[in-house]
Amino acid sequence: MALIVPFSFVFTGAKVDLGALNSASAIIALTVVTLLAIASKLIGCGLGVLPLGRKRALIVGIGMVPRREVGIIVASL
Repeated sequence: MALIVPFSFVFTGAKVDLGALNSASAIIALTVVTLLAIASKLIGCGLGVLPLGRKRALIVGIGMVPRREVGIIVASL
């Protein structure tokens, strides 16, 4: 499985139409969605671990941010 994941990222990236990102509205939309995704992971996952302390809650919240890339690969399939 570890061998397949990098190829999935390459395949997904190759399908991206960079011309669609040429407008300011697309850049703004991508920025807003990215910030909302990061904030939701920090808040949602951090709240569950908050009894262990703020530092650990922040570590768990930040650690959960990259998990969305796996969802992108699955969605592209």
